[in-house]
Amino acid sequence: MTTTAKIPPITMSKLYVGNLPTETSESALRQLFLEQNLSCTSILVKRGGYAFVDCPDQSSADRAIDKLNAMCYADKRDSHTRAACVQSIESRLMARGAE
Repeated sequence: MTTTAKIPPITMSKLYVGNLPTETSESALRQLFLEQNLSCTSILVKRGGYAFVDCPDQSSADRAIDKLNAMCYADKRDSHTRAACVQSIESRLMARGAE
């Protein structure tokens, strides 16, 4: 008789951060996380105003979503206010699959 090990549910602690000014840098995004008392392990800023952020665990990712999603900031290029889009990669992929 063989026993099968239970596989824990997959949790994703990688975040998509969108609607950023195109001049946003890794250091500026890291500073924002520090100012909000949020931890992250790595940040990859991409052209086009978005980034991927790795959090140490699921609870850190959830806190970042709660604190930063829809956070408003001024865009220096055109003096408009933008709202950041912060969501888990998992929920972003699920939303895109529904389109």
